[in-house]
Amino acid sequence: MDELIFVLRVFLGTLFLSTGMSKWKKMQEHIAIVKEYRILPASSIPLFVRAEIAVELLTGVLLFLGLFQTFGASLASLLLILYSFAIALNLIRGRREISCGCGGVAGNHRISWLLVVRNLLLTMLAAWVFFSPSQWGSIESLWIGEGSQFLSLSVIQNVLVAWVVLLFLAMINGVWEIYAKVRLFLRRQ
Repeated sequence: MDELIFVLRVFLGTLFLSTGMSKWKKMQEHIAIVKEYRILPASSIPLFVRAEIAVELLTGVLLFLGLFQTFGASLASLLLILYSFAIALNLIRGRREISCGCGGVAGNHRISWLLVVRNLLLTMLAAWVFFSPSQWGSIESLWIGEGSQFLSLSVIQNVLVAWVVLLFLAMINGVWEIYAKVRLFLRRQ
């Protein structure tokens, strides 16, 4: 079970690092996307985006390294629930032509109920990490004298498993984006 929790933790940590870095590199574009959601006052959006990116990066680092795992998992859950709420609110308003603003390996798609479901599934994974923290492959294991659990061949193999799963999901996202663009192009013909 410890290995599975470790893979989930690395998976979520890498996901949040990826999305946070993507948003940081394209901050002005992300600010424009957040404005499109029409939830926050325009004047507060630049500050919100900076805080969002900082929290995503912190979440990614905490989960990836296994440092304060329950706090990192709580942040992940909070962010995912916030994103799900913003997407659902705009879908209820009938606004479907907004980019999700996810970025990174999560991709950038138009908002849909499928993204809400995806985020809620990711929230469940984060909750699993929260309720079952593991010292396996964690920096915290060094503090309690369990250094053999921090870096071993098994740890490296499981990091690679998490990254392969993320790579596979990124490829699915890429195919989905191509499909959506082709479908849009054919509609316009």
